[in-house]
Amino acid sequence: MLFVWSTALSTLADARSFTLSDQYGVEHSIAFPLDRPMVLLIADRAGSEQLDDWLVPLAEHYADELLIQGVAELSAVPRLLRPMVRALFRQDEAAPVLLDWTGDVANGFGARADVANVYLLAPDGEILHRVNGAFTTPAWQALRAAIDASIRRPAPPAPNR
Repeated sequence: MLFVWSTALSTLADARSFTLSDQYGVEHSIAFPLDRPMVLLIADRAGSEQLDDWLVPLAEHYADELLIQGVAELSAVPRLLRPMVRALFRQDEAAPVLLDWTGDVANGFGARADVANVYLLAPDGEILHRVNGAFTTPAWQALRAAIDASIRRPAPPAPNR
């Protein structure tokens, strides 16, 4: 049984600014306040298998209204293998993926191992919503409602069932 946890509690915490390098060696600073809401996706190797199911609809529906950024939690990768892992990311991912070699960013967000971790961040860094797990229709609908509220767009109608 796959467990997906989703919440919209505003008491989760506030995100902290951070700087990580991507697979091309370029440093990216995520510093608050931002100019618009952000969806931050964090996953380790196992959790990365679930990311495309989240990324595709996010980009399809919100590419112009949200910042969307992925973070790879790579603390389990031995230092000796890091250049090879960075090269694999360059080969497989054109968009910048932030590489969290220490796990500090993932741990700071409370990211769970072996699943996709999806965080909706307000421009001021408040964590408005998070989902830990594989894409499901109810989890997507809850995330969409939170995103729409954060960008002040009317929520889409519920599907007929």
